[in-house]
Amino acid sequence: MRSLFYLNKYLLKYKNKLLFGFIFVIISNVFSLFPAKFIGDSFRIIEGFINHSDSSLNSSNSQELFFIVMLIFLSVTVKGFFMFLMRQTIIVVSRKIEYDLKNDIYNHYQSLSMSFFKKNKTGDILNRISEDVTKVRMYLGPAILYSLNLFFLLSFVIFRMFYISYELTFW
Repeated sequence: MRSLFYLNKYLLKYKNKLLFGFIFVIISNVFSLFPAKFIGDSFRIIEGFINHSDSSLNSSNSQELFFIVMLIFLSVTVKGFFMFLMRQTIIVVSRKIEYDLKNDIYNHYQSLSMSFFKKNKTGDILNRISEDVTKVRMYLGPAILYSLNLFFLLSFVIFRMFYISYELTFW
């Protein structure tokens, strides 16, 4: 884990873009909470329709139901848009860090003596540049992205559950 501290300089280089990515993660997860509330509201309208004896949906109820469906569509669309921005921002930053890291490794290899290249196999050297750096990119991009996404989603969902019913949340 200590060797991963070396990557901090790359993370700091792109801190502004990563900050935007984190903000997009939060906004995306906030909008992921809305559809559940709107679907609950629509069930209340439909339940009221079923419980009435005249079995006819009046125009105000149908307009309200249509409005809720549009709100669901809008919230899912906004969530998807910010999810796209979140992935685009953080994954692109991880690609840029991969590029910088490969350039640093290449520059380091340029400074090494010929005896180093005689002792080490060419395949091992190329593997370090390509495969190992790709694994680092996977750690920096998707791993951080999905960890943050999971953390914020769980936090928001648990908070929302407590807001609705703390007793039911504990059960």
